[in-house]
Amino acid sequence: MKAQCACVVQAFAGRGVDAGDEAGIINTGADLQKNLRATLSAGLSKLDVVTRQEFEIQREMLDVLRKQIDELTAQVEALEKAKRT
Repeated sequence: MKAQCACVVQAFAGRGVDAGDEAGIINTGADLQKNLRATLSAGLSKLDVVTRQEFEIQREMLDVLRKQIDELTAQVEALEKAKRT
């Protein structure tokens, strides 16, 4: 178990495991890195993510819509006030 933990730490540090390792595992670091990349890639592909450009476009559209809502709200309030008097 201790040797497995060392393998994981070495893989994340970017130093693969040598053939002379206590567990006798060869290239475990490279295999772990490959598997980790595949797992992360598969997980990220399932997420609903957008590019920074798409995010900025949506944010700009939201800002425009907020301004329009504020203007319309002010118009409605003005009409309601005029109707009361």
